[in-house]
Amino acid sequence: MILAKKHIQTAKYNYDETAKTDTDQMSILKKMVRRCDSESSYPLVMALDMIFGGIDTTGNTIGFLMYHLAANPDKQEILRKECLSIGPNLNVKNLNELRYLKACIQETFRLTPTISMLVRMLQENVTLQGYEIPKDTLALWSTLIFQEQFTNHDKFLPERLVNIYFLPNNLPVS
Repeated sequence: MILAKKHIQTAKYNYDETAKTDTDQMSILKKMVRRCDSESSYPLVMALDMIFGGIDTTGNTIGFLMYHLAANPDKQEILRKECLSIGPNLNVKNLNELRYLKACIQETFRLTPTISMLVRMLQENVTLQGYEIPKDTLALWSTLIFQEQFTNHDKFLPERLVNIYFLPNNLPVS
């Protein structure tokens, strides 16, 4: 926390309000510093949430993905072939071509979500199965409730997402 606070204070000190007026070119931290007064704790809290929330969820998701691939060597082989098809020069454009990888990540999210519940404040009135839910209602739902909507819901099957990511025809999909 002390290290993060030091970096936030340095960012506040280095922030020049006249330097950039185009908010599209500003970092999220700079936008927060600009929006809040100099004594506000919001930039620090937001930075800590992003760091620790990002570390835990990313690390857990990668761990679960590795587990599912290790437990399903046939899926691992499909992903290996897809990665090899890109060649040695991986870049952002090539990363977008790794459709089976995207499907594996999404299937990992579905099968072993890093968070078990989603919480949102409704931005508009919603009708859900005949029930009227007013705007500004806090809505909670468990990602695990919907598991049984899938055939073989307890299986790691990235192929169920083939139609979403349009896998190349040259990859074997079982």
